[in-house]
Amino acid sequence: LMKKGRPAHTLHALVPTVTPTTLDAPGFVAALELVAAGDLVEQVACDPLPCVYIDVVRRRDRQIAAERMTPDGAAALFRLAQRRGPARLSAFLYPVDWHDALAGLGERDFEHRQNVARTLEAIVRVLGCAVVGLAEQAPGDLVAALAAHVLAGSDDDWPNGKVWAFADHWLPLPWSRRPEPNLGALLGKALSALGEPAREPLLLACLALREPALLARIHKAAPRDAQQRIVARIDALGVEDAIAVHSLTAMTARVDALLDAGLTDAAAAQLDVARQATTLGKVSERPRVEFNQTMRILYQRADWPAIAATTIPEGLPQFEREACERILASFQAIALLRSDNADPAAAVAKLERLVRENPAELGHQVNLFAAKIVATLGLESFPILPSTAHKPARALVAEVEAWMARTAEATTDDRYRCTFNLAPLDLALGDPKRALERLQELPPDSESPPHAAYRALAYHRLGRERDARDALEAAIAEFGNDPLLQAAWEEVGGSVTPGGAGLAGRVSVDQSVEQIERVAAAMTVFLTSGARDKAAILRGHADALPSLITEHVDQALCAIANLVPIINRGGLRDGENDITMIVRQMLNARLDHLGWSVADQSMGGYTPELNPGERDLVLIDGQAELAVIEAVIIDGSIAKASLVEHFRKLLGYGDCPLYFHLTYAWHPEIARLIETLEDIAREEAPDGHVLEGIEQAARTANEPKGFVARYRRGDEIIRVVFRVLDLGQQRSRDAAAASALPPNKPSRRSPKKKA
Repeated sequence: LMKKGRPAHTLHALVPTVTPTTLDAPGFVAALELVAAGDLVEQVACDPLPCVYIDVVRRRDRQIAAERMTPDGAAALFRLAQRRGPARLSAFLYPVDWHDALAGLGERDFEHRQNVARTLEAIVRVLGCAVVGLAEQAPGDLVAALAAHVLAGSDDDWPNGKVWAFADHWLPLPWSRRPEPNLGALLGKALSALGEPAREPLLLACLALREPALLARIHKAAPRDAQQRIVARIDALGVEDAIAVHSLTAMTARVDALLDAGLTDAAAAQLDVARQATTLGKVSERPRVEFNQTMRILYQRADWPAIAATTIPEGLPQFEREACERILASFQAIALLRSDNADPAAAVAKLERLVRENPAELGHQVNLFAAKIVATLGLESFPILPSTAHKPARALVAEVEAWMARTAEATTDDRYRCTFNLAPLDLALGDPKRALERLQELPPDSESPPHAAYRALAYHRLGRERDARDALEAAIAEFGNDPLLQAAWEEVGGSVTPGGAGLAGRVSVDQSVEQIERVAAAMTVFLTSGARDKAAILRGHADALPSLITEHVDQALCAIANLVPIINRGGLRDGENDITMIVRQMLNARLDHLGWSVADQSMGGYTPELNPGERDLVLIDGQAELAVIEAVIIDGSIAKASLVEHFRKLLGYGDCPLYFHLTYAWHPEIARLIETLEDIAREEAPDGHVLEGIEQAARTANEPKGFVARYRRGDEIIRVVFRVLDLGQQRSRDAAAASALPPNKPSRRSPKKKA
């Protein structure tokens, strides 16, 4: 349709016809991206997408989310809403009256409060993305609306239309979802996107927040003048006035967020509170987490003697003690790069041992690369290596680049640190062009005195003197009289500094080794990945999704097989719908950690009369259908006509690449039943389905018997998984009955010995 110049028809095909429960619905997201990428705001109907947005947020569904919203998509959505006129734009900007939504709310209305909070958070994400996308073109009414919603989510003050909506933790309850990642970073980017004084309403709303962790994340991405006011707000909150948290996890996250933002004193105060918190039972990793945070505080305060003198707390379990020993060794190693008695060679030796003994902790490897770079360049500010040193230096560059290329587990921060640390090595090798390219790969919020100094030196050595001076002047105005910036200024001005500022304190190191947040960050990436990526991560190959889903279905059917004796005794009902209901519950329990769910009796696809079909089970990821499951019961004779009907019906119930045909068999001849199903798979597929092959299911436990039929449908391969659940269990019954019978032959007795 797009190729034929019909964007309106394409958009109509993508817009959901039924209001979804989430703003992450694939059709809605794809439609927004289409409008944004094609610059189609003025060419398509302005009503459908804003109406979907308003309908979704007004439903306040417990699963609402806006994790896939992009700045360009959100900006396009706002511009469409603008075309609808001022009155309807107001409904877009303020789709929910928070006073009404929170009216009569009681302490026990936790589910309702969570739904309101999730909705508010989703609205803030959409409007925040729109501000980032529009930047300085963002109109005042959009900024004002975003500020109003941030204020509404800033505190629990229900009578005044406020609810604390930006919690840094989540509860794994049926109605709760993990908060969208980086909401604080988004608000900080929104502040940076706006000029002064346009950002003031949003900044004032952010300064009303009482969560230091959220404020710290905003601080990291906010413009420098706003950062000072955010720090003042965090300091003013202190410990007593910060929003109350009641879990050790939330307290730990608060300390780490403050440390990540470089707000050391505030982090230390919050750590003191966390140390005094009591828990229901002993938390084994608590001493390690607090030890790691203490070491980070000492490092950020440049207290090198204290780091050198630190010892491991007494009375720790062996595993936790070993972890603390690794943490201490890591900080003592990176301290050797910055202390007055810097010893890069000793740091390299310590970190090499840590990498060798703990290869899974990638932070040690990142720090080892930093130490090797310092050892190569020495302690001068901006050295130029002699030609004799070029070969090992280039080998080190190649080693770091190869590690980044092949290490899929490396985080974005790992890659940024390595990229930044290679820039001074490029400069020393006489390659300022490559150094500048590396620095330009880094995100804007990574700007720092070393970053600016290296960029200015790269400009200078490329002969771009005006750019070099402009970069330094801007950095000095922003960061003040930093020693490294002064050293760069002297070189750019013609006076080379042989030492003084030193390189060692300017490399970027990882302070988060052995830290639970690295695992949490990896889990966030996993949970926000698509279904195929999740399967590939768990199973290690690109086409892992069908096998992963099949494995979970088989395991659910194994559980049903284990329950058959209870079903036979009448403890559970034995009808098709009853068994399917149990299968659904088993699957939902197994798939919850993947963020997938199984809906039953949902409408979709078509019946022979071309009415919407009523599917037994549908496995969904958000709004995407991953698999359709249809069940049939065989009791008595093997009714081939019924099996054919269910098979064809199954393929008409959805347009996904994976289908499950489940047969609940109260029939003793399981082998003949499977043979009949194989004949059906070969001969009875609807037109347009060309059989590619049949694969028998390999059994390693009490999985159901069956096979997988592969069909070519157009330009794709689909799979139909046939499984037969033996509810009759005749073989086991026969064996059990035989146990009550006498032996087939008398036992042979040994002849008695003669006296």
